Amino acid sequence: MADPCAPLAPCNDLDGKLLMQRSVYGPQLAFDPGTVPLAGLSTRGAALRGVLDLLFEVRWRSTGLCQGPATSVMGLAPARS
Repeated sequence: MADPCAPLAPCNDLDGKLLMQRSVYGPQLAFDPGTVPLAGLSTRGAALRGVLDLLFEVRWRSTGLCQGPATSVMGLAPARS
């Protein structure tokens, strides 16, 4: 067992980044069930709908001292346990 009175070692190389991307598709605005030519290709049936791209980025860096391995000191993603 480690000595509780010993000085804590600094945490090194704990910088990190988490990037999440999600696309949310809106309702169908128009639909054509026939053959639709598009850039030299043709397809049967085409729909027009809006798209919302969401980006979420979190960056962290180590500051101060820690007392355990990196996986137990900080969470790897929001809402993870």
